[in-house]
Amino acid sequence: MKVFKDKVGEISSSFIVGFIITLAAGIILLSIFYQIDFGSEIDDQTCHESVILRGSLPSIGEVQSFIPLKCKTEKFCISGNKKDKCDEEYSGSKDVNVVKVNNDLDISKFLSKEVVDCWVMLGEGKVSLYSPSIAKKLGAGTVSSSCVICSRIAYDESSLSEKNVKIEDVDVWRYMKSHKMPLKDVSYYDFLAEDGTKVSIKGVPDYKLQESNKKGNNVESKLGDYEDSKNIDDELAVVFMQVSTVKHKEAFKNAVTGAGALWGVSAYLAPVKTIVGTIKNAPVIAVIAGVLLGAQQLNVARNNAIAYSYCSDVKIGSEDGMSCSTVRTVKYDVKALSKICGSIESL
Repeated sequence: MKVFKDKVGEISSSFIVGFIITLAAGIILLSIFYQIDFGSEIDDQTCHESVILRGSLPSIGEVQSFIPLKCKTEKFCISGNKKDKCDEEYSGSKDVNVVKVNNDLDISKFLSKEVVDCWVMLGEGKVSLYSPSIAKKLGAGTVSSSCVICSRIAYDESSLSEKNVKIEDVDVWRYMKSHKMPLKDVSYYDFLAEDGTKVSIKGVPDYKLQESNKKGNNVESKLGDYEDSKNIDDELAVVFMQVSTVKHKEAFKNAVTGAGALWGVSAYLAPVKTIVGTIKNAPVIAVIAGVLLGAQQLNVARNNAIAYSYCSDVKIGSEDGMSCSTVRTVKYDVKALSKICGSIESL
């Protein structure tokens, strides 16, 4: 009987090890395959496909990190004509897309489209692209937000001035509410509200919109520095941001489950020593466990506070297990981006 049990244990162990090796090999091969450039351009579709591929992988063991996001930051120049390409801002870069506008409505239309396109391209908040690592699921480590910069937007001041186009007249929210999306019988605003999107846009007045649709979702904008956001010299960035943490109960459950699994392995390999040692050292184990769990819960609270600092203006609901996906337009500089992005993943 003992021989039979040993054989079963060997077969089970071999199967598990083999499965893990096969899975790891598959992920590595998939990653190598996905890195190959077959000559195709990196566009919105390529980015979206990489988002779906990463989001379809299990959020365990940081498997998702093997799949890079193939998302390129597009450069746009809002200009009064096709020949002026914001050379001062982009230093003569050749991959600048010139957006010719005739008035402030054209600018509002373009910004509205960029916000919605960024949101859709990155999965509409339905795809978890940056799931917490195993350590963070156990309540350890420090959480941070992750971003993709969908586009950079600069203004060609001289050409806009020639056409008497004024940035201060741009009202993106009003345009979103009063204009329908291309090929859709719904306004930009209603599309975002239907999706439950949380959006923050520079270049609009300092107020918060909280109009609910039939599903009770909100589209919100909460901004300060209104005058600064209207500066034609400022280059903007349309940024997708995502951050998530675990709840206190989830972290506690994960820790207990992990400890139980380790105890189970120890008991399987050395049952007598494990049981005797556990009984003998029960008081010490209890104290250590209490200290570790206390530290864990404090760190979970700290991580939730960090996530709240990224999500406070867009989050609806409990701060426990704080998470959010947003699209924001911010000034394109290190200081502004660092306020919302712990890391940036885009080409």
